[in-house]
Amino acid sequence: MKLAISLMLGSLFANATDHGITEGRTKLNKILNEVKVKENVSPDKLYSFFGGTKEDMKGSIDPQKLCHIDESEFVNIRNKTVYPLIDLFKNNKSSELSKLITSNFSMNDLSLLKDKRFQKSGNIKEYNWDGKNKILKNASAIKGLKKYLSQYSKLEGVEFKTIKYLSYKKDRNPKNFHMNKATLLTRFDFRGIVKSGAKRNDRGFAQINVVRSGNTWKISDINFIKGETLTTTKPTFKDITIDSGLASIPVYTRNEAIRRGGYAIAVGDYNSDGNQDMYVGSWGAGKLLSGDGKGGFTPVENSGLENETLVKTAIFGDFFNTGKQDLLLVRFVPTNTDGKKSDSQKFSDIVFYKNQGAGKFVKTESPVSNRVVASNAMPGTAADMNGDGFLDFYVGFPGSLDFTFIGDARKIMQGAKVQGLFTNNGKDGFKDTTDHSLYSKNTEGQGLFPHSALSYDYDQDNDMDIIVLDDRGNLSPIYKNIGNGKFVEVADNTGITNNDLAMGAAGGDIDNDGIVDFALTNVNFVAAERWQESCAANWHVKKATMGNNGLRLYKGAGAGNFVETTHISGLDWAGEGMAGVEYVDYNNDGLLDIYVANGLWSGTNDKQDLSSIFFRSLVENNHYLIDEMYFGETESDFMRVLNSFEGDIHGSKKLKARPSMAGFQRNRLFRNNGGGKFTEVGYLEGVDSIADGYVIAKADINKDGAMDIILRNGDPGVKEVHYPAVQVYLNNTKNKNSLSVTLRGKTSNRDGIGSFVEAHIGSKKIIRHMIANNGTAQSEKSLHFGLGNSKKVDKLIVTWPNGKKQVLKNVKKGTLEILQSTSSMASN
Repeated sequence: MKLAISLMLGSLFANATDHGITEGRTKLNKILNEVKVKENVSPDKLYSFFGGTKEDMKGSIDPQKLCHIDESEFVNIRNKTVYPLIDLFKNNKSSELSKLITSNFSMNDLSLLKDKRFQKSGNIKEYNWDGKNKILKNASAIKGLKKYLSQYSKLEGVEFKTIKYLSYKKDRNPKNFHMNKATLLTRFDFRGIVKSGAKRNDRGFAQINVVRSGNTWKISDINFIKGETLTTTKPTFKDITIDSGLASIPVYTRNEAIRRGGYAIAVGDYNSDGNQDMYVGSWGAGKLLSGDGKGGFTPVENSGLENETLVKTAIFGDFFNTGKQDLLLVRFVPTNTDGKKSDSQKFSDIVFYKNQGAGKFVKTESPVSNRVVASNAMPGTAADMNGDGFLDFYVGFPGSLDFTFIGDARKIMQGAKVQGLFTNNGKDGFKDTTDHSLYSKNTEGQGLFPHSALSYDYDQDNDMDIIVLDDRGNLSPIYKNIGNGKFVEVADNTGITNNDLAMGAAGGDIDNDGIVDFALTNVNFVAAERWQESCAANWHVKKATMGNNGLRLYKGAGAGNFVETTHISGLDWAGEGMAGVEYVDYNNDGLLDIYVANGLWSGTNDKQDLSSIFFRSLVENNHYLIDEMYFGETESDFMRVLNSFEGDIHGSKKLKARPSMAGFQRNRLFRNNGGGKFTEVGYLEGVDSIADGYVIAKADINKDGAMDIILRNGDPGVKEVHYPAVQVYLNNTKNKNSLSVTLRGKTSNRDGIGSFVEAHIGSKKIIRHMIANNGTAQSEKSLHFGLGNSKKVDKLIVTWPNGKKQVLKNVKKGTLEILQSTSSMASN
């Protein structure tokens, strides 16, 4: 059955002229026609909601359709009220409010909401709002808004995100049950510079009541029911992208699937000079850059690396224990092509460069023996999977489709391997041991679409496991290492059961209890949350869907078991269109903070957003899936609309605009307050990038004892929206008390991948785990311990991958290299 979307199709595309725009028009027209049904619902079809008998209910409309009709009507309400409200805030035009409100309008006096009492954490002051604030009417309300806005010299961001709307029977048209009145529960977020020069972030929940007024809608009152204000004069981070030299990395317009339009970033010391270097993958040729140890990077020529294109994962690693960092690249091409239509027989998706020393690499021909055909390669992760002292690696082959191909992913006949495990031969190459190593009762015989992968000892039993993130709504599998290089899928047994549009994962001990915890991200839409909440409230229909769970936090309970604590940790809202996630102790207090990259596809107009239409299609699974991932077309209808449509998706207005989808989103930084609680401080700390985010790396690029943040953004969706491919945020925290530990294995792999290190500081214990990479991003291979006010670590315990322990005492802050079972060398 078709959905209800009350959009005007006949005149929707009046200003579409050229061929590309015409194709976008055709595809959007097709989508809207697929989800169109009769909009008006006769009351006699609604007996099931208002006490009718079973006989009365025969032929009653599917209640889910009513939710779609409401969502369509909400879009119209939002366009007439919420969007103009946002504009008048942004433009400091309080007088424009008079055009949006009823004659008896009322609103809180925003200028008096902030409580005078505050608490201070580091460089940030935090105020709660007074819920008993005075209410202003009509002209007085407009004056109060003017006074509030006058505090800002610049408003840099204004959001009113509706997460639920309510309209009761008495507030609906009795003939067709359209809404005449509605209450919109919204999240608001205002961020800007006040006239004193301080940064200020006001956020919370507001209740907006609207009424139908002829052919339009008016706001009858706005009640700011809960809020807080955060201010600072000294952000911790500074964007040094231009000064670092990384702004010169080429930016390409996205030519691929919507969430696969991001590429690799890897941080490592390839030339052994003690400075962190970088490899950046791209749609075009990847770039190797040499770090100067002060935050600057210079492109490297004549390194032996070829112009490898479409690099999705890059991993620096000492794969053969030579003391030099080799480079593993995973390219987004099928196994029988090099992406240039010139090499149809070779496997060019997995590329390996052996480090010869003196900053030179040599390419290994056919690095993996006994290869078999696979889909397009994307995520990779490395670790010693079988305990022989050499690094092996995993690669996922999701194919060229992404989640915008709506429907049951299991119906896609992939016809090729979807993941591979490649074991190091200890000499000069690798062997495909997938069939011997990976077993999954949950994914065997079903579709699996690996978007990201992380090798991590999740159960802390001294062998490396594999976590795979599936971005098509399948269960994201967790492969437990059962020894001898063999794995069994156990996600259902761990408590981490994520069936969604998964993007990324990060592991670490967030509460210093000695047990690792995990953060996971999924592509999420406010439209999904709104539809589900409103559908349940208005029509008593509850349906679990994808696209609703963004950031999820799983607290470790020991023995490989986890409990989700997202809500109680204060992480319910972390933005929209999520991608990568990473733990980082940015303020050196010994607690891991959480950084999230957001933003799916930013067009030229944030009001031309396809998320609501996409989600309604997602609910119904209306889109046809192609039968073959390998040779079939690789672009969904939604991608073609995003790529080529220009105009007004809401009506006939002539508009030169390109649509968005969960675009224009700010990245989030959640400061760990201790006790399992977090506070979002991204804007205050200077790291709320609005680029379409992808993945995150962390490294101390200027060697000052504070971890810096490096972003590999997704490619822009349209050429009119430009932002850097890589952004660098330098950490200027005053607290430099930290210890950075690197490991050098002897009987274990030389990089120490898989080791745990415990730092005992007084009564506090901090653990860190050495991993090779986190999905498409690789961070500096060092373990960072923020020491708070302490100048030293009382005791440091290293548990190497083979289970053997090594103890050091009274270790001063600074940097430390630990050699397995021999001695330690420190530079403090």
